[in-house]
Amino acid sequence: MRYTGYFFIFFLLLSFQTIAAVKNITLTANEWPPYTSDNIEDGGLVIELVTAAFAMEGIKTSYQIMPWARAIASVDAHEIDAVAAW
Repeated sequence: MRYTGYFFIFFLLLSFQTIAAVKNITLTANEWPPYTSDNIEDGGLVIELVTAAFAMEGIKTSYQIMPWARAIASVDAHEIDAVAAW
């Protein structure tokens, strides 16, 4: 039973290292003005908000605006890290 605690601490420390290693992520969103758009300065309201939130943690973001089906397929294929807003 004592080893369970050691394993828990080991995996907890390992997860902190993994989180700390992430410095850049790529997100996707759908064309959804005024929230997300390639035609709006800074990408729109949601893009600005998500970028600011990640920046507070020292993580840089990049975005690709694409249709929903392609966005989901890109995340499934590990080409994109996550979907920003839907």
